[in-house]
Amino acid sequence: MRYLTIALALLLALPACSGPKQSAAARPETIRRLLPEEFAEMTRDTNTLVVNVQPTPAGDIPGTRFNLSGERAFESLRVVQPDMTRPIALYCEQGKLSDTLAAQLARAGYSSVCVLRGGYRAWIDQGLPFRLRDNQE
Repeated sequence: MRYLTIALALLLALPACSGPKQSAAARPETIRRLLPEEFAEMTRDTNTLVVNVQPTPAGDIPGTRFNLSGERAFESLRVVQPDMTRPIALYCEQGKLSDTLAAQLARAGYSSVCVLRGGYRAWIDQGLPFRLRDNQE
């Protein structure tokens, strides 16, 4: 019985001894949520990868390079952008989908992720330039 107690104590202690773990909640703090004017400044940098994550986008913000949406958006973005230090700017209709994708990227180790606060609607409301899509595709 004594050995069983010692074995259980050791098993319970193992996770604590395996070294410091970064909590999943800590990484998403690296996500910057930018106001439309701040996001516009970020997208002017040609090194920033601007991604529209709207499922059926009506339009795009200038500088948008990709439209990735759905369940495979995370995997697709990791293939398109393997450099985890390159700035990535995400936006969607209202900000919810881009927040979700940004959190996944941050947990995966991407260090420079930003999201348009309020989404594409906030961008339009601020009177910033956009490009309408031809929905005939």
